[in-house]
Amino acid sequence: MIDNRKRSHLENGWSTALRADAGRYRGHDGSSGPRVDEDADSSAGAPCTVVIEPRIFFRDCVLASLENVAPATRFLAFGSVEEWAQSDAVLETDLVVLWRAADDVSPGSVEDIGKQVTAVRGASAEAPLALMSNHEDLDFVQKVMDAGANAFIPTSLGLKATIRVFDLVRAGGAFSPPSCLASAARPHAAQAPGSAELAGLFSPKQLAVARALRKGMPNKLIAYELNMCESTVKVHVRTIMKKLKARNRTEVAFLTQSLGAPG
Repeated sequence: MIDNRKRSHLENGWSTALRADAGRYRGHDGSSGPRVDEDADSSAGAPCTVVIEPRIFFRDCVLASLENVAPATRFLAFGSVEEWAQSDAVLETDLVVLWRAADDVSPGSVEDIGKQVTAVRGASAEAPLALMSNHEDLDFVQKVMDAGANAFIPTSLGLKATIRVFDLVRAGGAFSPPSCLASAARPHAAQAPGSAELAGLFSPKQLAVARALRKGMPNKLIAYELNMCESTVKVHVRTIMKKLKARNRTEVAFLTQSLGAPG
């Protein structure tokens, strides 16, 4: 039995703890809204990495882990793309991470992800986007990347490696799971043309673009590195894919493997 004095002490203690925990959210009801760190006010206005995950407990666990491994990075979390898009954090976001615990890789699931990617692009055309999922199916990954994601990060990847991928994507790079890259390579290995064949197939500028694609560089960064207009880069990429009969940039990377390892 708990006497009245102890009961009052426990109730007051729980009330204080709950009020303190509620302060970690900006949502008005405590059930949603961005989860922020203790020093959010002092870092307001600094670039931030946004994690979008509707499950509150999982979202808090993810952020606690990320903040522990990358304490110099500012993280915010939201329950949905819409919630983030309506916040002031949009202007400060340098990376959006969609956490997707997909139960399947059905067309409906891919379509929903496509809509979320479109919504992110509508809110911030500049912020790169990475999707994390427990599925590493090659076709699923390709569809996600084709929908506009800059990176597909499997949940099988370690925490420190995930942080490094975040840094890569912020710098303008792209990432796909190594397991998917290996799967993509197998059906095309025998078809990959040699360096002499590629030299006859592409112009010098197209070869330069192909080498940049092998490094995972996005069009904007390729344009900067090669001193081209981004629209010109897009034309070269389409031409390269058409000549190689490649469906996406991942297949281009494997079909141009004779150009050497990405530097």
